[in-house]
Amino acid sequence: MCSSRRKAHHGLSGCLLFLFSLIVSPLVFAKTDLVFIVDGSGSISATDWNIQRQGIVSALQDPLVVPRDGEITVTVVQFASTARIEFPYRVIDSEADAQAAINAVQSMSQYSGSTGPGYGIALATNHLIGNGALEEDFQSYCMSTDGSPNSGPSVSSTISSAQSAAFTLDRFSVIAIEDPPFFYAADAQSNYGSQVFGGGAVFVVNNFTQFASFVGSLCLGEPLKLVGMEVTQVIQDLENKVALVEDKKTLVRTYLEPATGTDPVKASARLKGTRNGVELAGSPLTAVNSGGSIVAKPDALDRRKNLSDSLNFRLPDSWLSGEVTLELEGVGGTLDCKESAGPTANDCKTTVTFNSGSDFEVKLVKVKYENGGSTIVPSSADINELERRLLATYPTANIDRTTGTLDLGSVNHPQAGDVNSSLETMRFLDFCWNIFPFNCKRLYYGAVDQTGQLRYGTGFTGGLANDIPGSVSTGVIRDGNAYGRNRHGHEIGHTIGRHHATNAALVGTVVSGSTTYEKGPCNSVADSAAPNFPNIFNVNGAQRATIGPMNSGQDKLVFGWDSQRNSVVDPEQTFAMMSYCGPFRWPSDFTYEGIRNFVNGAASASSLSVASANDALFQPTQMLSATQAWILVRGIIDIDAESIVFKPVVSFELDTGITPPYPTGNDYVLIVKDQNGVELNRYPFTPPIMSGDSETGNEVSPETPIELGLVNIPVMADANTAEYVVEKQSNDAVLGSLVASDNAPEVTVVYPNGGEVLNPPDADFKWTGLDADGGPLTYTVQFSEDGGSTWETLVTDYTDTTLNVTLSDIAQTLNGLLRVQVSDGFHTAQDTSDSTFITPNTPPSCDIVNPLDNSSFVGVQPIVFDAFVSDAEGDVSNVQWSSNLDGNIGNGESIISELGSGSLPSGIRRLREGTHTITMTCSDSGGLTDSSSVTIEVSLIQRQIKGDADNDGDIDMNDINLLRQDLGNSIDGISCGAKCDMNDDAVINALDMRLAAIACTRPGCAID
Repeated sequence: MCSSRRKAHHGLSGCLLFLFSLIVSPLVFAKTDLVFIVDGSGSISATDWNIQRQGIVSALQDPLVVPRDGEITVTVVQFASTARIEFPYRVIDSEADAQAAINAVQSMSQYSGSTGPGYGIALATNHLIGNGALEEDFQSYCMSTDGSPNSGPSVSSTISSAQSAAFTLDRFSVIAIEDPPFFYAADAQSNYGSQVFGGGAVFVVNNFTQFASFVGSLCLGEPLKLVGMEVTQVIQDLENKVALVEDKKTLVRTYLEPATGTDPVKASARLKGTRNGVELAGSPLTAVNSGGSIVAKPDALDRRKNLSDSLNFRLPDSWLSGEVTLELEGVGGTLDCKESAGPTANDCKTTVTFNSGSDFEVKLVKVKYENGGSTIVPSSADINELERRLLATYPTANIDRTTGTLDLGSVNHPQAGDVNSSLETMRFLDFCWNIFPFNCKRLYYGAVDQTGQLRYGTGFTGGLANDIPGSVSTGVIRDGNAYGRNRHGHEIGHTIGRHHATNAALVGTVVSGSTTYEKGPCNSVADSAAPNFPNIFNVNGAQRATIGPMNSGQDKLVFGWDSQRNSVVDPEQTFAMMSYCGPFRWPSDFTYEGIRNFVNGAASASSLSVASANDALFQPTQMLSATQAWILVRGIIDIDAESIVFKPVVSFELDTGITPPYPTGNDYVLIVKDQNGVELNRYPFTPPIMSGDSETGNEVSPETPIELGLVNIPVMADANTAEYVVEKQSNDAVLGSLVASDNAPEVTVVYPNGGEVLNPPDADFKWTGLDADGGPLTYTVQFSEDGGSTWETLVTDYTDTTLNVTLSDIAQTLNGLLRVQVSDGFHTAQDTSDSTFITPNTPPSCDIVNPLDNSSFVGVQPIVFDAFVSDAEGDVSNVQWSSNLDGNIGNGESIISELGSGSLPSGIRRLREGTHTITMTCSDSGGLTDSSSVTIEVSLIQRQIKGDADNDGDIDMNDINLLRQDLGNSIDGISCGAKCDMNDDAVINALDMRLAAIACTRPGCAID
């Protein structure tokens, strides 16, 4: 195949002429003549001398830069006040040839003297002429220097001579080694900027890693075409229409193709960032791909599902606010701008706005129960994992999470409605009320371990929310690439106000009882209030609710990015999170924007926490001047059966100036009666209707939900109350009644009752209960960290008299109190520990998010360190990263390092080549720590993968095609060499192709 580096003016006839010369001539000429022109003058420090030598050596070691198949000749020239040939013109058609060049560069001794680059350029030209360099071939001069010319012929005249020589020089590039305070980037541009041409450039580097990583693209780079720029946090299209949130982890994906031809080419580029015309700190960025580069192939947008097929940039935290302009700058060759990202298309730029955002407030509650002698409960690591998944799918930079445990005792897998009833009561008694002046928007989610199940009626459900919008929900955890992986996002989405992905016009309706529901793909349903979900399309022959439009062209096609796992979300395999469509689910653009509006509106940054609301409005009970006792009447209504199951009432007290929240509507009425049946009061209400999630997705028939309504009605306590009755207003049907018992129960706190110091990791809270009527008792247990000013509900509807409490679920305090309330179903009583006790500081919990264990980093590829930290006291004071090879790397939840020696301007230590054990240690203000470790490999050049002919880090169809071209050849004289000899018989044959296909690391290998 005629190389795209050939001189364009020869066209096809030039290619044919050269191919003919290969056949008839005994001499074989390379397609590219590469000349390294190295500055050895006295201004070159020992450091800069090594940068040049090591950089060239590393480039020569990389067969993707310098193939071993005779396509390239290499010459090395050193200049100072004169010039000499360090490695004469030589065709590189074997590993031995490459090694000879490497040895010559490594043994070079520095000239010293003045800086005369013209000497080096002139000598290079004469040397190529003497070796018969052909005009039909591509000649590239790659000069490195750290200073301005001060002797010899001018650069301009010697370059002009090279251009007019018989072979006609095609490209001149300058790698400028910045040497403050003597030589800056501006000096390099001033001295050499007007001389570079042919796709060459003045490229500034600071270390040999940059030199080695970019020399191939700068000096030999093929013309590239940018066809897309995608700035993504969770989901995005190529027009960047999905709004971004400030301070949230952000990836820029750039899609590059060969500008001409179909041959894959190595592609490097850097990303510049500016705000208000001022370049941002750290700009330009290098790509996070292996080696900071990719192998660009045609039709890049058809491979958006493959993260390694786009050149990707992780934006620094300091860039993630305000309006930022991002510009892709090519390294060598030319960059043809054909992207649609705005505001102006086809300029290799996009301007994006990071919108102000707020924390998302949620309480993740571990649902614990005994089943068949086994304890079913999620671990703290499971809860951390749910938070990380939520952060990866929701439009917020921070999850404001608290943690609790709901102990249900011994049950045969809990009813989802019962779990929600208990969670809603816990939230109510925490005074987490969405009314002025509390403004508490924290949503509660009950997490059931994946070894458990949630019952719903006589069957099972994946999850259940108490209403749309609502306040509490529950669901079963699922790990891996399961349908239920992001179920908590689905259920919490309901409580935010997001309905199932239905569309009556496109999918139809279904009738259940007297209610008509809208249908969605995969047989989800929603009530008539649900908005029409816009993304309903046929995907692979089946109707699906998709994460974005599927028929509006490439620019509007939405893909996702899972920042937790650094993977692409393919819209043909992953469907809308609020649907029942499997196998996987992810937020759609429609849902994502709705959640963003909630987070930044309802859950504003000014919202008070439960504790601060109570601090502002409540005093310890003994200091209240006037209080009102209240009763919370609870139950679950079966709408179709017109029946209610009452839950045990609980009681609470408020200052007389405060009225608790009350349900709206009048479909039903709660009637309060005395012992003679005389009505004392009535409270009209409409219960929130709970909404569930499929267990496994892709339902085979429309869901016909059991309509269950959650009842939580606060009524003023009245000593004359003897009965609560619930009626349906439309037909006066009595759903059920709750009648007073003869005697109120009693409760006594046993432990801790005052003066104790609790020891981690857990403690047993104990009490005794008594009921003269002999009926069943339930308990509500609360903890105060401030001597009784505020209370957190640990459990409700609990039937045992010992509660095991994980101390990391409650706050550290010197003023702890325990309060236990008992209910016989109608009457309540409570007791509080006699005096305060001490709960300890508990260790933080920290995990390494990035880098992944056993990951590799090559060349200029940034090494990103991300930590997930959690602490019950909320005061992780330090996160420290260290290497067993290089010691302390730096501090922070998110830092970025790179290959090299010394430290970055940020103070972060660079890492040497080798295998590193990376340890992250986090500390809280009390000095307690947690740590996590991973192993990573850091190298200057790409680790060779057997069968990876194009050196892009995986084995795909392109590699198999390259092997096919070399069938029958020995491993000497082919670019891939021994790496593609899959069976190590020194010849490329059909068996090697078959073994490569088996080793293919990409799904759909035969077509991608």
